[in-house]
Amino acid sequence: MELKKIFSRDSLFSRKNNIIGIDFNNNAFKLVEIAHQVGGQKLLFCGESRISKGAMDTGYIKDQEKMFFVLEKIVTEAGDRLVGNQAVVAIPEGKVFIRVVTIPKIDENKIGEAIRWEAEANIPMSLDSVYYDWQLLEKKEKEIRVVVVASPKNLIDNYIDFFSKVGIEIVAFEAESIATGRSVIPIEKEGCSMILDIGREGSSIAVYENGVPVFTTSSSISGNSFTDSVMRKFGIKEEKAEKYKAKVGLGSTKAEKNEALKIYQPVLASLTNDVNKTIDFFENSLSGVKYNKIDEIIVCGGGANLKGLVEYLSAQVQKRTLRSNPWINFKGEKLCKTMNQERAQSYATAIGLALRNN
Repeated sequence: MELKKIFSRDSLFSRKNNIIGIDFNNNAFKLVEIAHQVGGQKLLFCGESRISKGAMDTGYIKDQEKMFFVLEKIVTEAGDRLVGNQAVVAIPEGKVFIRVVTIPKIDENKIGEAIRWEAEANIPMSLDSVYYDWQLLEKKEKEIRVVVVASPKNLIDNYIDFFSKVGIEIVAFEAESIATGRSVIPIEKEGCSMILDIGREGSSIAVYENGVPVFTTSSSISGNSFTDSVMRKFGIKEEKAEKYKAKVGLGSTKAEKNEALKIYQPVLASLTNDVNKTIDFFENSLSGVKYNKIDEIIVCGGGANLKGLVEYLSAQVQKRTLRSNPWINFKGEKLCKTMNQERAQSYATAIGLALRNN
């Protein structure tokens, strides 16, 4: 099948002022469009579709025809609410290398060459096989600190090939952690924050310095881990287990809390251990960072909606812990009325991508 362009309509707004955030993995494709206008922003559309089996493989688009139908379903649902074609596309965190490097303070025209040398020493792939970029973190009297981000060329080229065929103009690629940080960390926030993003199949943990990720890792614990625990406990199917999880969470009454802790104890213990290990490593072992204490933990992703989880983690790790507000940096009108705070948790990355306007 020859793919057709489904993003070929004329925009109602200036195209350069509309950004579509595209976040997808092996299971779901999420799309958010925000219009950036003088005096504010407008959320024009948000939508998602499940990705059929075989369309993706370890982060790569394997079957373009299947992915086309996934995207076409979202575009059909959007109708005339989706008006642009310029997009910022997320790179899976597992396919991104993030390193903080320090170089001597030198002439600006030599910084690029110096960063290339540091990237070669710090990124576990040949620079010929990756695309990389960098962002300034801090200028000191005698040195400069930057964060370097790299991703495999064959992955980026794989995405470019597909999206160009369907009529999407990619204006930037961005690591999931960078986009999520833009969505849930207040712009004015200084210091060190951790984001725990609990997805359907896995979780990512990222530590940020003034809103920029400086360390990332992952956890095998996911939303499915909690669902599977309920299924095993009661011998029920996934649909009923999801309903129980949504209704009861970690419990409201003493009896519910006791039951929930029995059901989820191995999952909660593993997740807490992963968070504590990251905190300990960052605060006691990681070099090259400005701050050595994490101020707060922000929980996002669909798993953030599990009742009582934020309070449980706060008590276990002894850090200020809160559920994210993916709209904290959005200044404008939400035309997509179905996007409530609970649903927005799983859209945090896509929202952050669409908030980028440069």
